[in-house]
Amino acid sequence: MIINTLDKQLNNFRDSKFVIIKSNVKIDIINNLFDGLVSDFYIYQFDSYYIILYKSKEFIEFNYIYLSMVEDFGENISLFDGFRVKDIESLNRFLDIFFKYDNIFYGYMKVTDFILKSNFDSIDIYKDILLYKYDDSFIKIIYSLFNNDLNVSKTSNASFIHRNTLNNKIKEFYEDTNILLTKFNDALCLYMILK
Repeated sequence: MIINTLDKQLNNFRDSKFVIIKSNVKIDIINNLFDGLVSDFYIYQFDSYYIILYKSKEFIEFNYIYLSMVEDFGENISLFDGFRVKDIESLNRFLDIFFKYDNIFYGYMKVTDFILKSNFDSIDIYKDILLYKYDDSFIKIIYSLFNNDLNVSKTSNASFIHRNTLNNKIKEFYEDTNILLTKFNDALCLYMILK
């Protein structure tokens, strides 16, 4: 267990997203960065890692922020762009896997990069952690995307869903999980998770 689940502040961060930053910068710098990005966040420091839980109404694409962070911090940093977790126990389950493979963590990385680089280790755990809020009807849509070569038009026709509705569902899924269903590597990881 990396994060102490008894910390009462963490009760506010159920169903929230997280980011992991590996850096030697001081916590004040990380605090100032997130203070400008989100209104509600919690920073947990573990060795040279900062695990930041946050809530935001807007989707934050850390892949665009990463390079400016490297420039602003004046040193190489690593950033893991996390996903929505339902609770701290789920986050700790992921962190147990993450720290087992921290040697592959460098630069900017998201969950699908991590799954691929860790050779699909502990793949069964990801289904519970990533897909907790999605029901069978959405899983059927995912399988329909797979069966239609990740083509949104074909999938919307085959599933009898309006194309805009399907695009909105794909966008919401991406914002929750950092998995873009129309990108091959992301779809491959999700396929292995669901297999």
